[in-house]
Amino acid sequence: MMANVSVIIPTHNRAQILNNSVNSVLSQTYRDFELLIIDDCSTDNTSEVLEGIKDERARVIKNPSNRGIAAVRNIGIMNSRGRYIAFLDDDDEWLPDKLEKQLNIIENSPAGLGCVYTGCMIIDMENNDVYQTSIPQYRNNVLTQLLMKNFITTSTTMIKKSCFDKAGPFDEAIPYGEDYDMWIRIAGDFEFEYIKEPLVKYRFHKNSISANNAVLIKGLEMILAKHEVLFSSDKRAYSNFLLMLGVAYCYIGKTKEGIKEFVKAIKLYKFDARLYYNLALAVLGAETFIRLKEAKRHYFPLRIKAE
Repeated sequence: MMANVSVIIPTHNRAQILNNSVNSVLSQTYRDFELLIIDDCSTDNTSEVLEGIKDERARVIKNPSNRGIAAVRNIGIMNSRGRYIAFLDDDDEWLPDKLEKQLNIIENSPAGLGCVYTGCMIIDMENNDVYQTSIPQYRNNVLTQLLMKNFITTSTTMIKKSCFDKAGPFDEAIPYGEDYDMWIRIAGDFEFEYIKEPLVKYRFHKNSISANNAVLIKGLEMILAKHEVLFSSDKRAYSNFLLMLGVAYCYIGKTKEGIKEFVKAIKLYKFDARLYYNLALAVLGAETFIRLKEAKRHYFPLRIKAE
């Protein structure tokens, strides 16, 4: 029998914590789902963990070679049978009523709704403390807001499978931000809704790809090139994107490139004080830039609130 929801967990070398993610799915109050776990050629004892999952709703797909997160999500979508897709990263967890609350919204909304996302708790993996609480702010047509920043955490989403028929698969060429690229494409044709309640535990760790600024730069540059027409239509969003790019350059020691991005950003939109602040730090050199940025992040951690 076809399940209503297809849950997709990509995994790679996370044997020690994978069960936490899997159990958070199997413990959902909503039961009509299938669970697809795609092992992206793990080299640890992930296979043993997967063999221990006995729930009949779970299916395991093993990649013979490492394909990367975008390809793995595409494999999950292609093998899914449900009307809705819900992604969960292998180091994140859901609260028990996540699927139930999202289904109540997505099945009772106009046809133009494509995605329901939720709030999340951002957990520091080193001490298990809540580092941030992200509460959604944007609904309906969110494309303009998405051009300013990616505010959607993949593990919080439930998406109509028809969205992927329209938008296409995840772009496997993008090394970082493939989810951001997807949300932009979906938002061009569908509306978004949110649940303010944090229903996901998103784990932050220093070894995540987001800590690799060289990869981040490549991903940002590819996204900008792909959606340049959209960004060019919104000078403030374009400026903000160049700010992110400039900061990433400074974090890998390329302050000259960072300064160029900050200057271009100021020319596009001169009313953002952050541009001048980051430009001033970059002029002081990469070491000072990183030290002061990290000090600010340590003493003033961001806490996102609803409007």
